[in-house]
Amino acid sequence: MVTSTVSWLSHQLVVAYAADMPILLEDLDLRKAERLLCQQALSRGGSIIKAAELLGITRHALKRRMIKHRIDWPQAAAPSAREHLVTTPEPVAPIDR
Repeated sequence: MVTSTVSWLSHQLVVAYAADMPILLEDLDLRKAERLLCQQALSRGGSIIKAAELLGITRHALKRRMIKHRIDWPQAAAPSAREHLVTTPEPVAPIDR
């Protein structure tokens, strides 16, 4: 299990950072790198399913990593369009009879 996680993470690190910057071993923290990759995939993908596809893992595997790293999703997002449509009804005056 640990070996598969390390090999998955190593592959993802190479893909994610190959074009941008060299990986310095003294700065490398696998736990932080895995958390960062999950967060970036969620941001780019917009959903757990899309993020898992970007990472090449199942959505269940991504959910386990999110729990492990305490990643909340969706993050404190702006109110959805549905919430904007909900209006508070105006008070109705009672009918005197």
